[in-house]
Amino acid sequence: MISAKRLSGLLAALHAVPLEQQNWPVFLSTLCEQLEALQCFYITAGVNQPIGVRANGGPPFDMDDMQRYNEHYHQSDPYSTAFPLKPRIGPIIGEELVERGALE
Repeated sequence: MISAKRLSGLLAALHAVPLEQQNWPVFLSTLCEQLEALQCFYITAGVNQPIGVRANGGPPFDMDDMQRYNEHYHQSDPYSTAFPLKPRIGPIIGEELVERGALE
């Protein structure tokens, strides 16, 4: 259960994003801590558009790696093809896009 202090910090970071886009990493890093996740991403994708990382939280992420990934694996990535088919605003857990059995 998240404490009131941590929830307040998370919401403050989220509400600061529209004022300064540089606050995305602060929000996402705080969210990672709450979810006990290694990294959290704000990503975009489309049917004909490869995955794009707008911001991330957690350890530094090399954007060149995403470019290399898109060049070689975008078309065969089950998440990449499932993501545009189930669009929504908010956190999406991997298994909501691709069931674990199908992924394996």
